[in-house]
Amino acid sequence: VIYKKTQGNPFFSRRLLSSLNEEGRIRYDSAIDSWKWDIEEVNVAAIADNVADLVAKKIAQLPEETQNILKLAACIGNRFDIATLAMISGLPEKEVRKPLTVSLSGQYVLESDDTYEFVHDQVQQGGYALIAEEDRHRVHLEIGRLLLSNTAADELEAALFNIVHHFNAGAALLKSESERMTVAELNLKAGQKARNAAAYAEGFGYIENGLALLGPDSWQTNYDLTLALHNEAAELAYLTGHYDKLEDIEGHIHENARNILDRARV
Repeated sequence: VIYKKTQGNPFFSRRLLSSLNEEGRIRYDSAIDSWKWDIEEVNVAAIADNVADLVAKKIAQLPEETQNILKLAACIGNRFDIATLAMISGLPEKEVRKPLTVSLSGQYVLESDDTYEFVHDQVQQGGYALIAEEDRHRVHLEIGRLLLSNTAADELEAALFNIVHHFNAGAALLKSESERMTVAELNLKAGQKARNAAAYAEGFGYIENGLALLGPDSWQTNYDLTLALHNEAAELAYLTGHYDKLEDIEGHIHENARNILDRARV
């Protein structure tokens, strides 16, 4: 039964056994010096086949302040550092570090200096699942804003993909035109960086996100950014085989470009 539910994954086998023991479905009987269980009870017990749900159930039993730290960490990503987690939580670093070290280390996260990593992607997903779905866009947007405002200009290149990821996850809540254009420009930079690394599909995704943030009159109000995004979109559509989108993108450029030089690339 354990193998069927975990496909033999050692980490999940251990987590599932621990859960069954805590619920009394596998129990030690000292009178007979043996473990006891009813295999049918174990088989039909309300135990999530989805391992992420199983881990989330365990996380939900942690103290609330520890849960809050773990949820924010899961929102950052599989790897996170103390400084970033302290910044987005609004807590001093020592208060953030304590639950990670005392309650979570080794069981949920692994520590290496000031950097932590979830022991498995499913554990991160378990923490992320505790964030109410309607709150996730807001949390990601807050993280994106904090990261951008606290990242020096000479460090932006290294942090670009991470910052853009959070802004894109919260893009539905972007209301300010200036902020939308800032995020569109960040997507342009991320798309160009991905293209230069031959990650064409990822690059096209960033550019499409950037285009989606443009207003209906962007050719008049943000010409340079709009042209750059459309040029990147055309090239990456070609490189990724999205020929069905290529004609429309080219058409927008030919229709709106101000001179022959601006049409040259496409």
